[in-house]
Amino acid sequence: MKTERTVIGVVGLALTLLLSGAAQAASNPCGGIKMGEGALSFGDRLTLDAAKGPEGEVCLKAVAAELLKLPSLQTVTIAARVPNDKSMRDKGLEVANFVADRLAANGIARSIVSTVVPMARPDEKDAIYVAFVERRSARSVAQIQTVSGRVFAGHQLGQLRDAGPGMLLSGSDYLETGKGSVALLKLLDDSHVYLFENSALRVGQVDIDGNGRRNVQVHMLRGEAAVLASEREGPFYIVTGNAIAGVRGTIFRIAQPEANKSRVETLGGTVTFGGKNANIFVPEGKGSRVDHKGTPEEPRPLLVSPTPEWPLMGRASEGDLLRWVPVLEANKYRIEIAKNAQFTEGWTVLEANIAKVPVPGTLAAGKWFWRVTGLDVDGFVGYPSKIYAFTVPPSNGP
Repeated sequence: MKTERTVIGVVGLALTLLLSGAAQAASNPCGGIKMGEGALSFGDRLTLDAAKGPEGEVCLKAVAAELLKLPSLQTVTIAARVPNDKSMRDKGLEVANFVADRLAANGIARSIVSTVVPMARPDEKDAIYVAFVERRSARSVAQIQTVSGRVFAGHQLGQLRDAGPGMLLSGSDYLETGKGSVALLKLLDDSHVYLFENSALRVGQVDIDGNGRRNVQVHMLRGEAAVLASEREGPFYIVTGNAIAGVRGTIFRIAQPEANKSRVETLGGTVTFGGKNANIFVPEGKGSRVDHKGTPEEPRPLLVSPTPEWPLMGRASEGDLLRWVPVLEANKYRIEIAKNAQFTEGWTVLEANIAKVPVPGTLAAGKWFWRVTGLDVDGFVGYPSKIYAFTVPPSNGP
């Protein structure tokens, strides 16, 4: 009889503790939620395992309720930060998608929720983070550094105005380049975005909190951009029509050559890249693309840097041939010429199907810089060559 009472007492105590824990989770979900500028912070770390448990369900329901309070909510990003381990990356992707689905079940439109799996620091444990973007912000979050050709900016596509160096942009502003035009944009977090010709982006969300941690989302509307993300702590995302790239301290290019098709090429570090069906890691030296269904391809190697042969210095006149060593598997080449080594002043781009191209007659007398990059048959852009310079003599000079 005593044994039965003991067993009943133990079971009762366990049930009491369980109900107490559930009640505490319900009354204080996630250990407390704080709405910051562009992100939610939790009092308790939301681990991958906890996210799929009862307390996680309570937490995610509360997260959805907080997000629904934002009348101008535009996008939500679920980041599962995990160690650099394949099994953990796979688990992180699965849990991030689970979290996105639970938010959708609690009222958040699934179409505005994306997932990324950034790599955690060596001393950092796995956790779920939630960031968001609102349609607002009139404060300046970016500045145009340099331009070549006509570049346009403003609050509404179709009504953009001429833009030039020094112009400040807010989180709701657009930046657009035309044929033969490029622009270099510096963001508040010290990252740089080089926008190629015939391209457009919306600056999006660029926030720095009191601890210096950033939350950045730039929206690529069309064309191609090269990005140098700063080493600052916090997420940096580039969003296209059907994909998202997440980075920290990474050099990469992202392109949306046509609607519902996106491509990334990683030149340094690693990029988390994917669509609504899956995310993958694209390491340095490789590229991938997401199809119209939101599925990324397995990363492929990028073409190596071409080796320029002439001119490496000295004079070059109209009609002289810029030459380089052919790159195996290159379908064509992109040749850039500019007045500065950043390729943002007097920028000219040429294309060639063979490893040489004439110096154009449009170049004014003076010093010019040039580099060449190979493209494969699917349009993936490889590593650029080293930069060399030549001097165009005056038309009546010796």
